[in-house]
This record gives sequence, C-alpha cells and structure tokens, in this order.
Amino acid sequence: MTPICQRLRATCDLPMWIKPNAGLPIMEGTKTRYRASAEFFASHYAALREAGAAFLGGCCGTTPALIRALATARRAAL
Repeated sequence: MTPICQRLRATCDLPMWIKPNAGLPIMEGTKTRYRASAEFFASHYAALREAGAAFLGGCCGTTPALIRALATARRAAL
C-alpha cells in the first residue's frame, strides 16, 4: 500500500485514509484466512505515514489484534 499511497499523495493534498487488508486471502475449505500477523501489519505504519496517509485502518482480514498493533505502532511513533 505504500507505493499506492505515494502515488495518491502526488496527485492531491487532501487527507488520505489508507485501509490495507491483511495480505492475500487463502482458502482453507470453505473458510478464507489471511496470513498477516499483527506485528507484520503494524510494521508498515511508519512507511504509510511518511508516504502521506493521514488515517490508517484495515480492510479485509484485519482483526482487532491487527488494529491494536497498528494503534501501538502509532503511539510508539509519537
């Protein structure tokens, strides 16, 4: 998502909300699973903020644990 965020930032100066998913989905029988760990998901916080994201959240496959890790990364960056 960082390169996408950079491209968007280059086209406008409005606040951007970036909501990455938790990786590529994997089908296990009839269930969809995502492999991204909370640590991996949160490790992209600084790069996305530097690329111009004003708001960060999560989309497909994100769980409360991933969002908590993102919030922890934010607090650590302040």
